[in-house]
Amino acid sequence: MKAVALAVILLSSVFPAWAQTVSNPSAARDTAIYSENDNSNGIGTYLFSGVTRQGDFRRSLIAFNLSGIPAGATVTDVTLTLNVSLVAPVLSSTTVSLHEVRADWAEGTSNAGSPGGQGAAPTQGDATWNFRSFSTDSWADPGGDFANSPSASTTIINLTGPYDWTGAGLISDVQGWINNPGSNRGWILVGDEAGLQNAVRYDSREAVNPADRPQLTVTYTAPTGVGQTGPIAVPTMGLPGLLLLALILGGLGMFRARKD
Repeated sequence: MKAVALAVILLSSVFPAWAQTVSNPSAARDTAIYSENDNSNGIGTYLFSGVTRQGDFRRSLIAFNLSGIPAGATVTDVTLTLNVSLVAPVLSSTTVSLHEVRADWAEGTSNAGSPGGQGAAPTQGDATWNFRSFSTDSWADPGGDFANSPSASTTIINLTGPYDWTGAGLISDVQGWINNPGSNRGWILVGDEAGLQNAVRYDSREAVNPADRPQLTVTYTAPTGVGQTGPIAVPTMGLPGLLLLALILGGLGMFRARKD
């Protein structure tokens, strides 16, 4: 047992950065915006993207509270999961992209109810198509100020259920927000706006069923000296680690045999 304990200590000193933490921060704010007016859905239970049969655009804003992830953490994986609760009846498939938002925005108290596709009259502080905070602060570009290139995209088909967005772009966004928390303005959800009748409805952070709410999964390595606070994922050591473990245990076994 002493040999095994010593081997673990030695391996921990050789591979100190392998322990990773998985964090599931909650959505701090979200809303849908509508191109034909300044309606919004601040505390409503649905978000939207895509184009209606009338040719009107739907986009949605979402931001997460990352304060539970320590400063100096290195992000290694990010996945955003949204639950699709309704799709256009004629939809075959459509691409929906996440773009990093470049200007701050607010969530008001508008509530479009169900099905929510037309939005509700904005309240003070709602983000809308023309305002990032109704009715005082306008977007530089109607429809939101966001990066031209998407951080991630996924294909949604004519089926409801959970869909994931993941990849290097999301890792870069979240890493930047951890390094500079003041830059965390979240993402905007943009559908294929060159198409028609490809609107998609998602459950928002106000969804009645907690399992249907937006979920962000962030995997990161904590900086040296910072304790792990979430579930720990222990990676496989691989061939180098196994060889080192064999050498350590073999050497300790020989030492013990000679001692005996």
